[in-house]
Amino acid sequence: MKTKMKKAKIIPTLVSLVVGGLFGFLIASAGVDAAKDLPVEVFVLWGIAFLPVIILVIAAHEAGHALAGISQNFDFRMFVVGPFMWDKEQHGWKFK
Repeated sequence: MKTKMKKAKIIPTLVSLVVGGLFGFLIASAGVDAAKDLPVEVFVLWGIAFLPVIILVIAAHEAGHALAGISQNFDFRMFVVGPFMWDKEQHGWKFK
């Protein structure tokens, strides 16, 4: 009985992986074709903007966790985003 249950869980996961992989491949292929006509400056700007944007997105995501924890009366002691950390100490918050 356990074997059937394991197969019942594995098959949808494998199907999801295959469908997601194919979808990602198609989207990436379309992106590569579209990018062939873009000037080099666009890629440079994307490269420069990528890291700050990713850090902002992660900060917003982590802030959601912090707000959810605060709403449940958790003791919020630290906030970390990439290489940046704010630590709650006796006299307030300290950036490290």
